[in-house]
Amino acid sequence: MFLRVVGRWYRQQAKALGYTDGRCGSVTFVQRFGSSLNVNPHVHVLMLDGVYADGEEGPRFVAAPPLTDDDVQQIVQMSAHRIIRLCTKRGLLDDSQIDPL
Repeated sequence: MFLRVVGRWYRQQAKALGYTDGRCGSVTFVQRFGSSLNVNPHVHVLMLDGVYADGEEGPRFVAAPPLTDDDVQQIVQMSAHRIIRLCTKRGLLDDSQIDPL
């Protein structure tokens, strides 16, 4: 869900620059341990800072403008909203377990 939200942001930035067919790319790695080899599953994501769009000579990388604090806040809020909605829909979370912060 997080990758969808971030990818959408990058595609919107490219669309604002006139590239309607942008495609994102990312690599995700699931790490199952912490620094002291304790069980601590978490995810690392490396994402392109832009999109690839079709050009006259083949795919062309289109860099996104730098992220602002407002962009980060929008991405975090949208991601949290969608993840909570998905978990609630699947019965993994109910209204009593949602932290309003």
